[in-house]
Amino acid sequence: MQEESEFSVKLQSVDETGSLDEFDTIIIGSSIRAHRILANVRDFMARHKNDLNAKKIFFFVVCLTAKCDEGRSKAKRKYIDPVFQKYPTIKPISTEAFGGKIETDKFNPVMKNLMRHVVDQAGLAQDSSIDLTDREHVDNWTETIKQKLHKVSES
Repeated sequence: MQEESEFSVKLQSVDETGSLDEFDTIIIGSSIRAHRILANVRDFMARHKNDLNAKKIFFFVVCLTAKCDEGRSKAKRKYIDPVFQKYPTIKPISTEAFGGKIETDKFNPVMKNLMRHVVDQAGLAQDSSIDLTDREHVDNWTETIKQKLHKVSES
């Protein structure tokens, strides 16, 4: 029976990340706002583009578009592909898009109004909270990450 290796995980904001020397693998995620990956994630990629070349990279986005298989494919093409076209030397092992969650009751009136417009455009029913997260899809991707990392560590 093969013994399963353990992974050490450190969760931190890209805003708090200095050197990447201590990491072998980096999972980068961003929500989508105004049809773009968050500015702090774009800045992180630009700041660390040379260091990321030598790392095992997994990348995901969270957005309303990614509420189904077709939407996930569209979100990956629209939001993730351009990142790695801009940084062609960074080769992600896997990328994914997930449906997101919006809790409009936590927003100020201006953001509430803006999000109401976004939700309308997405053709979703309005409520104070919308959760389009497919937990099984998230679990499957995390399992994929685990398997790919085990495969890499065995080689």
